[in-house]
Amino acid sequence: MMIEKKLCEKLQITDYTVLGRFCSRRNAVYHINAHREDGQTFDFVYKAYLYGDMQNEAESLRRMQGQNVPAVIAQGDQALCLEYIKGPLLLECLEQSEAQGQPFDKYVDCLLSFLQRFYVIMPGIAYGDTNLRNFICAAHGLCGIDMEEVRHGDKAADIGKAAAYILTYDPTHTSCKQQAAHYLIQNGAARFGISAKHIEEQMHRELEAMHVRRALKNARHMHDGIGKKA
Repeated sequence: MMIEKKLCEKLQITDYTVLGRFCSRRNAVYHINAHREDGQTFDFVYKAYLYGDMQNEAESLRRMQGQNVPAVIAQGDQALCLEYIKGPLLLECLEQSEAQGQPFDKYVDCLLSFLQRFYVIMPGIAYGDTNLRNFICAAHGLCGIDMEEVRHGDKAADIGKAAAYILTYDPTHTSCKQQAAHYLIQNGAARFGISAKHIEEQMHRELEAMHVRRALKNARHMHDGIGKKA
């Protein structure tokens, strides 16, 4: 993995170390520790766009600056250098709460509060991908870290998708996850003045879309396996 030369020049980076790679369906995302010309070191996230919309994400992050999203440190031709935010993923907090038999309510409230700020700053816009891997429970609050799919849309779709994701992380549809999804739907409806039924419809729509995506993925894996055997 190589950082774009122009970004190294912008940030005065003389050397860097890849500390890890983050999970991403569309892009190559890395945790970088860099050394500057002045002898200082700093960490950042290097996001190289393979299929995602870099410009859309950069503009969205800049509009949300100061509202618990990573700062855009530098922008290249096909990559962004983003502020590194330390903390567990919202998904990891859900899994830990479930393992300890603790309710997930406080994390749902944090997610709804983040989305509320987002909708105030970005009226008429939906977050798009409310996968729990796209949020970090940082020391200063819940942070949204992936805004590639921000677009005009429906608040109910954001909340319904988040509920669908909650239900389908392994192990799926457990009592804890059902309670968390129900709490999200009921409190999201109350907070944003949306019908809980409408949110549930969006949740079921996302569950159906997940089923189709996973069926296609399994079919591709099966096809690849047959090709390798042949």
